[in-house]
Amino acid sequence: MNSKKIDDYFDNVSTTYQSKTKKFPWSFLRNLELNAIKKVIPNVQDKNIVEYGCGAGFYTNFLYSKNPSSIIAVDSVLKMINQLPQNKINTVNTDCIDHLQELNTNNINTHTHIIFAAGLLEFITSPSIFLKLSHRAIEDNGSLVLLVPQKSILSRFYSNFHKKNGIHISILSSTEWLKLFKETGWVVYKEKAILSFSKAICLRKKS
Repeated sequence: MNSKKIDDYFDNVSTTYQSKTKKFPWSFLRNLELNAIKKVIPNVQDKNIVEYGCGAGFYTNFLYSKNPSSIIAVDSVLKMINQLPQNKINTVNTDCIDHLQELNTNNINTHTHIIFAAGLLEFITSPSIFLKLSHRAIEDNGSLVLLVPQKSILSRFYSNFHKKNGIHISILSSTEWLKLFKETGWVVYKEKAILSFSKAICLRKKS
């Protein structure tokens, strides 16, 4: 990641992040994305979930409402993660790649049923590393649920917004994402486009 710049940016906006995303146009887009996630995500009840890039917990709270067995919410920005209900959610303040490497080192893949990452992969320098490590860390037939931007006119605005803050994000086409999933051992199980801007995707681990 451009980790220092990214962490500094989200640290600076952490106090107003939730309130701003509740206002138009972000609220409109977020509702579209949540509805798309609902269409692709598998049943999470009684499942062990790891969420990467949880931020202030918008999707964490959604996942928690579906009665999973456990949720580990991981984010590198402490001010963001501190906004989650600490008595309900197991939070980890660390880099997502570091946490995935720890999961693999400790060989606890049989305990992780679902990995969830919404709006994260575009900030990672090498999405393939995240995908490979997730594949190793999850149980056989486990699911990786993603929300990723796609190349389009709308996504250019998203890219330019972050560029103004000194952050480069990676935006791939549908073909490029599909190629990357295949190379890292994942099979697309379900997907739902959000306008031409992004896509919610459920991947299944190919053993």
